[in-house]
Amino acid sequence: MVMSSAPQQEQETVDEPAVRGFLADTASAVKAMKASWLRVALNLKRIRDEELWSYATPACEDFEDYAFGVLKLNKYVARRMLKAMDYTASKRPDMVDDVSGKLERGEEVVVPSYQVVNNLRLAEEKFEGREEEFQALESKVFDEGIGRVTFKREVDGMLPPRTEGPGIMETSVDRVQPEGTPDLDRLMGRLRDIQQDLGRLGVSSESSELFSRLLDSLEAEKV
Repeated sequence: MVMSSAPQQEQETVDEPAVRGFLADTASAVKAMKASWLRVALNLKRIRDEELWSYATPACEDFEDYAFGVLKLNKYVARRMLKAMDYTASKRPDMVDDVSGKLERGEEVVVPSYQVVNNLRLAEEKFEGREEEFQALESKVFDEGIGRVTFKREVDGMLPPRTEGPGIMETSVDRVQPEGTPDLDRLMGRLRDIQQDLGRLGVSSESSELFSRLLDSLEAEKV
C-alpha cells in the first residue's frame, strides 16, 4: 500500500521557529493561569476587608453575596484560595507582594497551585521535629512549583508508612479516645490517613480525585 506523502510535505513546510514560539507562549500562558489564583485571592481579601463589595452593581448585602452571587465563584474554591493565600503570605511574603505586578507586566512567575499550597499547610504538622525535611518540601512547592502528583510522591518518600512502627504517621491518639462529640479535624485526619493508604494500594485516579474533592469540601466547612 502506497502511503501519501502529503503529511510529510506539510510537515516540511512548517515554520519551526514560529511553532516553538507558539509553544513557549502557550507554556507561559499556562503558568500565568496557574498563578492567577493568588491574584484573585489577594483581590478577594481586599474586597472583603475593605468592604468594597458595597460598591458593586447590582447591590450586594455582604461579601459572600458579591463573591458567590455576582462573581459566581464556587464558595469552597474561594475559601481554599484565601487559606492558601494566607499561608503563602506567612511563608513567602515577597511572592504575595510581587505576583500581581509581575502578572500585569507579563513577567514569568512560579506560583504553585492553591491545592498544593493547602496540602503543604496540612502536612506541616506531620513534620514536627523534622524541620529540615519540611523546609526542603516547602522549597519544592514555592520555588519549583511542583504539582500535586509530585507533592504526594515527595511526602510519601519522606514520611514512613504507619505500618513501619512508631513514627510521625503512627495511629493518632484520637483513634483510641472514647466516643464523644464529633470533631471535624479528627475526622479529617482519619480521612487523610485513609487517602494515603488508598494511594499505596494504587486505586484509580478517579477514586483518588473524589477523595480529594471530599477533603477540599470538608476543609472549606471549617471556615
